[in-house]
Amino acid sequence: MITCANCGEGNPPDTEFCGRCGTFLNWRAEEPAPVAAAAAAPGAEQPAVQQPTDERVLRAPAPVTTPPRPLLPGDLICGNCGAGNEPTRRFCRRCGNSLADAETVRQSWWRRLFSWLFGRRRRAKRQLGVRPRARGGRPWRTAARVVSRLFLVLVAFAGILYAAVPPFRSGVNTEARTFKSWVTRQFSNKLVPARPTKVTATAAVPDHAAGLAADNARNTFWAVPPTPEPVLVLSFDKPVDVRQAIVRSGNAADFSSTHRPAKLHLVYTTGHTFDVNLADTPDPQTVTIGESAGTTSIEIHIVALHRSEKGNTVAISEIELFEPEK
Repeated sequence: MITCANCGEGNPPDTEFCGRCGTFLNWRAEEPAPVAAAAAAPGAEQPAVQQPTDERVLRAPAPVTTPPRPLLPGDLICGNCGAGNEPTRRFCRRCGNSLADAETVRQSWWRRLFSWLFGRRRRAKRQLGVRPRARGGRPWRTAARVVSRLFLVLVAFAGILYAAVPPFRSGVNTEARTFKSWVTRQFSNKLVPARPTKVTATAAVPDHAAGLAADNARNTFWAVPPTPEPVLVLSFDKPVDVRQAIVRSGNAADFSSTHRPAKLHLVYTTGHTFDVNLADTPDPQTVTIGESAGTTSIEIHIVALHRSEKGNTVAISEIELFEPEK
């Protein structure tokens, strides 16, 4: 270690100029060679006594060639001699030139990425008389910074894939349209009819077939013996998401002549089910339907009845289904 006589900075042994103040480090004093005292001859004249002097002659040493130092990532490249210097130096280690405008050796892209993701932030210089804060204690900040930067990297990578890979772009567009449609269905207040393309039932009495429960006519009805459990099946040509239904129970012309449904158990092709309770009234009832998203048919099981004193069949005049507008 060479200590600078000007500023006291410590410098590596192979350094010619101080990294802090730029002072040349290899100046040394010229010491006069010692002369052996000769024996004085008898009768010889003695030399006059010389007074000591404080002045010493200084001379520059022979040029010393600093061994070349390999350039490392982050080094400052001297614009005068091209030597590499540590990032902490202010003056070139070889020629003493100022490094204020020196270029920096760039790191490889993966090193820069790793440093950006996991490197610690440089602390601001502390003013004199200000006590430093205790280190540590907030690891969540480091974790949050790493997570946010990883997220940015993933977003950038996904953007490159989206621009460069057509199949990936097509898949993303499809998923985006599906998500938009789902959001629209979740928050849309406008409902439109979901009309079945086929209506069947486990049974029906003559002249009161299953299709009459979904023909949009109030003076017709589907009628079926109450046992075994009656089932009406509504089929669609595409997946539906029924949210609401309007149900008219019994025979509109003679309400008390038939049993009326008290509870409906809905079964979807998706495996989900939903129960609906009905009041015993001739008026249309608006009920909420759930869990039906994606179904292509709905089985309507009549599991409880409002019984008639004179009837022997259960009847449904009309069922209208509604789903969000697409």
